[in-house]
Amino acid sequence: MKQFKISFLFLSLFPLLLLGINKINAQQKIDSTIYHKNLVENPKRNEDLTNALNYFQTQRSLHKEQNYISAEIYDLIYVSQIQKKIGFLYHSENSAVEALKLLDQLKEDQWVIDSRMTLFNHFGLLYMELGNYESSLDYYDRVLKNTDDPEIINTVLNNIGNVYLEQEQFQIAIDYYNKSYKNSLNYDNKKQIARALDNFGYAQSKIEIPEALTNMTKALMIREEINYDQGIITSFLHLGEYYKNINEKEKAIICVNKALKIADYSNNVTYKRSALSLSIELNGNLRDIEFIRINDSISKFERVAKNEYASIIYDFDKEAKRANENELQTEKEKSKRILYQALGVFVLLLSILAYFITKFKHKKEKIQQVYYIEKRISKKIHDELGNDIFYLMAQIQSNPKALLNNKGVKVLNGLNSIYGKARDIARTYTKIETGDTFGDELTALLNSYGSNDTKIVTTKIDPLFWKSVSNTKKIELYRILQELLTNMKKHSQASFAAVTFTKKQNKVFVNYADNGIGMSKENFKLNNGLSNVESRINAMNGNITFDTKPNEGFKVEIRFTA
Repeated sequence: MKQFKISFLFLSLFPLLLLGINKINAQQKIDSTIYHKNLVENPKRNEDLTNALNYFQTQRSLHKEQNYISAEIYDLIYVSQIQKKIGFLYHSENSAVEALKLLDQLKEDQWVIDSRMTLFNHFGLLYMELGNYESSLDYYDRVLKNTDDPEIINTVLNNIGNVYLEQEQFQIAIDYYNKSYKNSLNYDNKKQIARALDNFGYAQSKIEIPEALTNMTKALMIREEINYDQGIITSFLHLGEYYKNINEKEKAIICVNKALKIADYSNNVTYKRSALSLSIELNGNLRDIEFIRINDSISKFERVAKNEYASIIYDFDKEAKRANENELQTEKEKSKRILYQALGVFVLLLSILAYFITKFKHKKEKIQQVYYIEKRISKKIHDELGNDIFYLMAQIQSNPKALLNNKGVKVLNGLNSIYGKARDIARTYTKIETGDTFGDELTALLNSYGSNDTKIVTTKIDPLFWKSVSNTKKIELYRILQELLTNMKKHSQASFAAVTFTKKQNKVFVNYADNGIGMSKENFKLNNGLSNVESRINAMNGNITFDTKPNEGFKVEIRFTA
């Protein structure tokens, strides 16, 4: 089960709320904003976050029409926070970037700085969830460089610990949690003390440090003392996982049941889901656990595939704008000097200007090309996965008990199908390593198409085998084998497939064979994937021979010059 831990936005949004209250005089609006703010911070029902999102989006539209920038920023921060909580990470990122752009329009003061640090911390949380740990740590570092508030620093240290915990760098995580714990003792914030101590003990448990249980238990006692339900649930889940890992199943079940009881009582759906997930691991059968694994894999893939790193693009645009401003200033100074210079110098300056214009144009074209590729990926995700996922969600929502009866098998089969499509899309757009590890990458590709129903056999190749093959031909061969294996998976019904590689002088021979149902000449002509294979072979100046008949398997021989 995915490790369960909580990171809080270190900058409380309450000062922003006060700003909004000071500027929005109507008491009804104040009360409504406070009400929906509480829905975000402590949702009780499934629809609470949706209602809050609708409210802040409506407020944002109103404030935008009024050109009320500070209030619009406030609304966008909450919109972004809600979108992250409900799993719309791409939208959350874009909302946060919009808020950053609006902040750039305001005069720099403490409120602007605090708001920007809030958003930087938010990006840290987003990128950790997306698995982009380097960017996550970069944003936390930006916060630490721009604040001396001990509570803010303490929370960021805890969040950095979470990043290293996610990467299973447990000793580094322990060091950051320990710093956070010691800092929190200085200003006696019991919530932060318990949070740091619980995370500290949880990370220690991963490398079997004896004090782990003592620290987690002490954190639980503090949370019970201040009656902090969310923290108590987290403590019980950490303890449940700890006991599960040391094979004390009964104690683990007791902890999970306590977490579930509090989650039910407080009606917190987020914590309830985490508690149920761990409960299934302890009590469920293999199919239940497989469902959780597949569901988590699909969710993570969708988050990564949909994310377009809008904040990184924002940083790039900001840097480009600054560079353009500097360039324009330089050109003004040059213009003055040109009046007093010879014709030859004038021509030289024009050449330099032309160089920069060409360079800028080339940079713009590259950016447009990146956007085009991202759009293609986004469309493929939407067209191939969106409808399938929506259909399964509709099935589960219309009949939540479907997972507990025979229909659950149908749902799991549907999830397996979606997972397969997601994996194929990921492989299609993954960068291919063409260096010394190309052979290993090719072997990994072949093995990834194997399953309990289909065995893939290949020969072990010396890394020097690929040394003389150009990078372009390596990529083409990789895509060709990907097409053949995809065709096998979708159409051949094969239980066995073999791929062999041989070389004679500077000629490379690749032989593929499976024991599937084969195909007729008519079906062969209609197969777009195999047409793509022929196109790729022609691009390599190679040759390919297909040998297939209905019910007689499928064979391919590929020949090309290294």
